[in-house]
Amino acid sequence: MSELGLTANHIKEMRHMVGLDYQSPKRGKYEAFRNYAMYYPDNNPRLARDLVEWGLADVRMGTLELTYWLNQAGLDLLGEMIGAKITVRR
Repeated sequence: MSELGLTANHIKEMRHMVGLDYQSPKRGKYEAFRNYAMYYPDNNPRLARDLVEWGLADVRMGTLELTYWLNQAGLDLLGEMIGAKITVRR
């Protein structure tokens, strides 16, 4: 983690992307009800850009917004940190 420069704020952003700021894992599992965070380009957070740069998240430019989401590497790393297997509801 430290080799990436991951801070508590990066982890908070990752948790937000998958809804962990609203729910908690149960029995070592967490089914995310979402896996994204949307921002306007002029409000594009450095935290999300760092996650993309480090290979933990992906980004797509929409008409008016940027959408970030954790890729499998990001989900796996966050899962290790919280002690739960994270899956995304489809």
